[in-house]
Amino acid sequence: MKRTSYEIGLDAETLTVNYLVALGHRIIKQRWKSKFGEIDIISIKANELIFTEVKSRKNYSKEEVISHKQLKRNSLAALDFLGHFDVDEAVNNLQIRYDCIIVHRDNIVEHIENAWYIESCS
Repeated sequence: MKRTSYEIGLDAETLTVNYLVALGHRIIKQRWKSKFGEIDIISIKANELIFTEVKSRKNYSKEEVISHKQLKRNSLAALDFLGHFDVDEAVNNLQIRYDCIIVHRDNIVEHIENAWYIESCS
């Protein structure tokens, strides 16, 4: 039976969560939705609050993985999270990082740390 894109995406997110936990991340939210869009995974590691976009791709060029429009949406959603989510004082003092994880169809994980910055999305 052929799997849907949605099912493939959910599997990629599950694989990514397991990968991040193995790296020492503490997952605080998954599939967090705001009026601007959805953030796939929000985690904390050391002194960083990390917003992670997960992509599942068979073939791609890195420029095609996340469009400028999607970068802007994700950045606005992250700012919305920071403004509306009941974060404790410890979270307020963390550095913010935006990562992208590409899960290839053979379940190889490609982790791009600091994939973008808010300034690059204006």
